Amino acid sequence: MKPFIDELNALKTRGNDRFKEKAYIKAATEFGAAIKKYEDKGKPRSMEVDTVISACYTNRALMFHFMGD
Repeated sequence: MKPFIDELNALKTRGNDRFKEKAYIKAATEFGAAIKKYEDKGKPRSMEVDTVISACYTNRALMFHFMGD
């Protein structure tokens, strides 16, 4: 499970980096990629996965807000 969590964290970090650059579309894409990877894996549950994925859902929603959607 650790490699999977590391992949999710890497996507979340890239999304956060794009956010800091004010590249909201690119940030939303990175957060969305983490969510898709999570869904494609069958939505596995653990405290670590839940923490990362909930941040990705929240951050992606925030990017949509910043973009005006």
